[in-house]
Amino acid sequence: MQPVRHAAAAPRVEPVTLNFTQAITTSSATNLRVYGSQGRGLLSGRLNGGHTSTLVFSPVQPYAPGERVSVSIPTTLTSTGGIGARRHVYTFTAATAGLGQGFFLDTTEVAPTNSRDQLLGDLDNDGDLDLVTSSGLFGMYSYMNNGQGHFTPLFNSVVGSTPSGATLADINQDGYLDLLAGDADNATVGIGFGDHAGSFGFLNLAGQLVSVGARPVSVATGDVDGDGDLDFVSANHWGNSVTVGFNGGAAQLFKFTATASVSVGIEPTTVQLADLDNDGDLDVLTSNSGSNSVSIRFNNGLGGFSGTTSVAVGGAPSDLDLADLDLDGDLDLVTANAADGTVSVRLNSGLGGFTGTTTLALPPGSTPTGLRTGDVNADGAPDLVVAQGRGGKLLRFLIMEQVV
Repeated sequence: MQPVRHAAAAPRVEPVTLNFTQAITTSSATNLRVYGSQGRGLLSGRLNGGHTSTLVFSPVQPYAPGERVSVSIPTTLTSTGGIGARRHVYTFTAATAGLGQGFFLDTTEVAPTNSRDQLLGDLDNDGDLDLVTSSGLFGMYSYMNNGQGHFTPLFNSVVGSTPSGATLADINQDGYLDLLAGDADNATVGIGFGDHAGSFGFLNLAGQLVSVGARPVSVATGDVDGDGDLDFVSANHWGNSVTVGFNGGAAQLFKFTATASVSVGIEPTTVQLADLDNDGDLDVLTSNSGSNSVSIRFNNGLGGFSGTTSVAVGGAPSDLDLADLDLDGDLDLVTANAADGTVSVRLNSGLGGFTGTTTLALPPGSTPTGLRTGDVNADGAPDLVVAQGRGGKLLRFLIMEQVV
């Protein structure tokens, strides 16, 4: 596979190249799915290699800098001999560039007071990143970018009384980002399809308003059953569980059914999907503030999660992210720990086992509420940005200088 699994800085114009043991029919090759996380959702591109054993997907536009790209190979890719491909999902991250060294300037505030979520994505596919936030009261607000980093409030999409844990993804495969958001008070996840201009249509319909566990606070998307469309998982803070919502695909008008509940640690705060054991499916992780841990549940390839793996981290982890910190081909994890003002770093053995006790200390009095990995200084290695709960500050770490 090219780019390789978990690549941290794949060239933005590199095609996806897949090698099979048998020739793939031209007609079934179109079932390959490549999704971008920042814009355009399901990516369009040129697909070559039908009736050969090598498929090459070349996106029409370059991947966005730092964009996380997901590739799904469903069983509906069939060989000329009539054999379906093995389900396989893998991800990589597009490279960043430029002269910036990760120092961020103060700018104008645009989000409403008490916003819980801040999401960046190209909602109208005009080539710049727009902003979606929760107001903390009934709505998700869209702010449209004029291309120069100035945002104009445009839409308020109603999604229950207490929106939380929102995420952007192309659920209905139309090439535009849709919005998924938990409603903490009503134990549901709502799916709003994008109108291509920045607004989202949330409807109280079966399959678009999905019952989950008690107090969902985080939602993540990924193809958990390897069928080519994006499913969701929600971390349920009061339920000590993760709900798995399966996408019915085009045949079911992209409606969801929540048919699985997975037990995790106490009071999960964030959920992520990632292939931790490099077996071609997405596993689930949660940071758990009540047990000072990260729970890991491994996927059987069909969206069934099992196991009891727990990784000890700092006090009351509020957020979780993954990146290949030591550049050895697997995903490592970091958590922001609100209770003791630290960041925990745990390195992956390659099979989903995490070791180490590395702790990054933050300034005295810090209460980190969030963190994200990304190559902010364009050196090809993941860096870390931590959000402060007090004072609204961002703290930047150059991970490769401190961990490896």
